[in-house]
Amino acid sequence: MHWFPKHKKSMDAFREAVRQELAKGENTGMTPSVFNEYLTAWQDKYNPLYKTLDDVPPYWWEDAAALVRAGAVKGDGINSFGLRRSELKVAIVSKRYADFLLSKGNLRAGRQSRDSKDSV
Repeated sequence: MHWFPKHKKSMDAFREAVRQELAKGENTGMTPSVFNEYLTAWQDKYNPLYKTLDDVPPYWWEDAAALVRAGAVKGDGINSFGLRRSELKVAIVSKRYADFLLSKGNLRAGRQSRDSKDSV
């Protein structure tokens, strides 16, 4: 037997109860500027902005410095470094992969060699 008839309820009654509960918790004060404040606070906590090279964690510092020396990272127009954690992570993974290919001689003129016996 279905739950609703067993408890003398209907699907319509259930829908109305859900609608009422949702209406209670609706935040009508959520404006784009309030949302942006929440988003910025979340990003600052979980995806921090490294404004300068000195802000970069020690485990990434050497790779980040190499990216700056190579001209791959030039800041964001406001900060001298200006990358968030997620962006720096992608850049470092890419750099390390390119370094690996270069060490094997598999990276030529910006492309991986197709005829190399040591292809990755």
